[in-house]
Amino acid sequence: SYKTEPEFKISGKILRGGNPLPLDPVMAAAKAASVNIKFVRTDGSGGADHSESAFADESGAFTIKLPKGTYRVSVAHMNGRQPGDNLQGKFGERKSKIEKEITGEMPELVIELDDYK
Repeated sequence: SYKTEPEFKISGKILRGGNPLPLDPVMAAAKAASVNIKFVRTDGSGGADHSESAFADESGAFTIKLPKGTYRVSVAHMNGRQPGDNLQGKFGERKSKIEKEITGEMPELVIELDDYK
C-alpha cells in the first residue's frame, strides 16, 4: 500500500493570468470561500488512486505532501459570493488537464490555470 512510500513536501501557487484567484476575506476567514486543490494519482499501482487535497490561501499558496507519482490536479474556486465553482468545473476532477510529475520535494510549483485552456 502507498502508506509505506515516503512523502514529499510540495509547496506552490495556483494562479490565473498571473494572479491568485480572488477570495472574499470575510468569507475566507469563515471558511465559506476557498480554493480547493486535489492531487489524484493516475499511475497508482493496484488501481488504487491515491489522492490528497489542500486549500490555497489569498495569495494562491498551498502546501501538500505526496508520494512520488503522476497526478492529475483539480482546482475548484468557491469565492463565497456566487454559488458553486467559479471555474465552472473546467478544472474539476474529470475534466482537468493539469498533470504533474512528483519526483521529490518541490518548493515552488506554480500552476497557471491559463496554460490549461
